Order: sequence, then structure tokens, then C-alpha cells
Amino acid sequence: MSASVQPPDYDAAEQEMWRKNADDVPGLLVVGDANLRAKIETYARQFGHSVDAVREKVAADPMFAAHFATKPNRQGIHEKIAADWLGSLGPVSDFAVLPKSGANAGDDGEEGDADRRDDH
Repeated sequence: MSASVQPPDYDAAEQEMWRKNADDVPGLLVVGDANLRAKIETYARQFGHSVDAVREKVAADPMFAAHFATKPNRQGIHEKIAADWLGSLGPVSDFAVLPKSGANAGDDGEEGDADRRDDH
């Protein structure tokens, strides 16, 4: 490799994602997003406010609305950035991020522990 490829700036990417997610909150409020509604209801219950008062505050105050933004780490941002970076390296080919859940999660083609256990 003639030129070294610098690793990604995870902090900058995370800050950018936080801002994007915060900017999305007012639109999610308008369309009645179920996850946002649950967050607002939880906040209202925990702090003794009405759900309507919290909704109004979210709609009117971008700084308050940012509190309800989806956390970037819940979106797998670090894994996605690392996967993109690893895929850009010359010697790396066919790099793929494995699913975190479902039938193919962590499937390495080997038998599971349950299949190897002796039933006593």
C-alpha cells in the first residue's frame, strides 16, 4: 500500500449523526412516530408533566427536542463507519457486517453449543 488510509474520525461522525437525528425529531413528532411517542410518554410520566405539554415543548424548542433524538450507537454507527473504512483498505475484500439478530446472526456454519452438549 503506497499511501496510508487514515482511520475514521468516530467522534465527528457521531456528532454529525446526533445533529441529524435531532433535526429529525420535529418531523417524527408530526407523523406520530411510535418510538418518539413512547419516549415522550416516559418522560412525561417520570417528571410529572402532561404528554401534551411535553409534545408542545418538543415542537417549540429544538434544544429540548434533541433530548429525544435517537442515540447514534443504537443505530450501529460505529460498526457502519468501521465497515466502510475496512472495505476501503486495499488488502480487504468481501468485507461484510454480520447481522446482530435473526436466523443468520453470528452464524459461522458450526454446530451450536446446544448441539454439542451431553444431556445428563
